[in-house]
Amino acid sequence: MKLLELVSYFRNGGSYEEFCQSNFFDFYYFPDTIEEANNEENQALNDEELTRLLFNYAINGA
Repeated sequence: MKLLELVSYFRNGGSYEEFCQSNFFDFYYFPDTIEEANNEENQALNDEELTRLLFNYAINGA
């Protein structure tokens, strides 16, 4: 699964528990990030923009 697909999955209501049943993924802060991305201030970001921000955050030492 690509990062963009993962962003779309969680922004569309996918649950972390359901995701973990078929994927081994050590990304505990990710669901919180998606939840925050859906707040009023950040909702204007599209999935590609959010993916880019999340990727940059992860690459630059979180």
